[in-house]
Amino acid sequence: KRKVDSDHPQFVHGVPFMADEPGVTLKEGQSGEALNIPWEEIVQKHVRTTDNVDIGDVERVGNEFIVVREGVAKVHIYYIPKPYISNYDGSYLYISAPSGLVSAKFERDSEPTQEELRALAREAPGAGTSA
Repeated sequence: KRKVDSDHPQFVHGVPFMADEPGVTLKEGQSGEALNIPWEEIVQKHVRTTDNVDIGDVERVGNEFIVVREGVAKVHIYYIPKPYISNYDGSYLYISAPSGLVSAKFERDSEPTQEELRALAREAPGAGTSA
C-alpha cells in the first residue's frame, strides 16, 4: 500500500485527479452559434451515424478527436475527428458518416498521427474544402 501511495499519490484519497480535458464544440444549424459541451458530459454516451446505427460509446475525448469503443468480446476502437460530430441531444452524439464507412475510415489499433487526423478532418462534411 505504501508503494502504491508513493507511486500514485492521486489514489491516496480514493479519487484520481481529473485532467482538464478538451470538450466538444458544435455549431448550431442556422444561427451559427457555437455550443460547447464539456468532455465529462459526453464520455460514455452512445454514438450514432447518419443512418441511425449505434456504433458504440464515447470512451475518451482528445484535442482533435473522440474515441468510440464498440463491443465487449470483439472490441472495435474508432478515432473520429471532431469535425464529424454533427449533433448532441443529451443521450446520443451524432456523427456525419454512414455506418458502412465507420470501420474502414476510423477504426485503428493505435492513436492516429496528426497528419491522418488533419486529412480525415478535411474530408468531414461541412469542413469547407473539397479535394
